[in-house]
This record gives sequence, C-alpha cells and structure tokens, in this order.
Amino acid sequence: MSQQGFEDLCKRREDIQRQIHIDETEKAKLQRDLSQITEKLNRVNDSLQKKLVLRNELDRTIAESEAAYMKCERDIRMITCEVQTHNSSYSCNGLMSVQSMLRRRVFSTVADCPDLRLHPQIGQSTIAASFWQFCTSGRADYVNDASGNPYVQHTI
Repeated sequence: MSQQGFEDLCKRREDIQRQIHIDETEKAKLQRDLSQITEKLNRVNDSLQKKLVLRNELDRTIAESEAAYMKCERDIRMITCEVQTHNSSYSCNGLMSVQSMLRRRVFSTVADCPDLRLHPQIGQSTIAASFWQFCTSGRADYVNDASGNPYVQHTI
C-alpha cells in the first residue's frame, strides 16, 4: 500500500470517528430527553389518575345530593299542599296547632336529608326555615348580609 493510500485510510478513519462521536453525542442527548419525557409522562399519568378518582367521587356526591334534594323537594311539596289545605279548613286556633305540626314536619324532612350538601354557612335549620316560609307566605330568597354571610330573606 502506498503512502497516499495509507493517508487516505487514516483520513477516512478520522472522518468516521468524528461521525461516530457526533452520533454518540446525539444518542446521549436523545436518551436524556427520553428519560425526562418519560418522567414527565409518569407525573402526568399520576396526576390524571388522581383527578379521575376525584371527578368520579364528585360525580357520585352530586348524584347523591341531587337525589336527596329531589326527595326533600317532593316532601316539601306534599307539606305545602297540606298547609294550603289546612289553611283553608281550620279556625285560627286549630290552624296554629296544625301549622306548628307541619312546621315540625318541614324541619324533620330537611333533617332527614343528610346527603343534601349545604353551603357551610347555611345550615339545615336555615333551609327548613326557608322552606317553611315559602310554604306559608310564598317566597324565600338567599341573600348576603354586609359581611358577605348568607341568610334567608323572606318575601310575601
């Protein structure tokens, strides 16, 4: 082999070595990127699983709350009919005792709906008072006082 042929082979080897180095560097970079992306994918999957579980719990809570609310609403409608029936058929003294009995039923109906999710500052007794006011006078609205706390405002 001639000197020129030998130098060409050495030069070719150096070119190949540079290309190998470039490819190895690219491979290492891609492996780091892949590792980071895999780690990020695992974090996103974990977060997604937690959110799916939470969403399913919220769906169940919403369904239970709606069912409890519908039961309370149905019971209150029945009580409203009784109040209206008794309002027209009893004397003043008899009406007061009937209203007292019906009022207790309203409070007990609302208390029997423990799955009804309420605003933390509006308790079951406030809801019951609101239903009672609505049954007897026509309207009850939730409003906020000057401090922003909710309360029931009754309108006749």
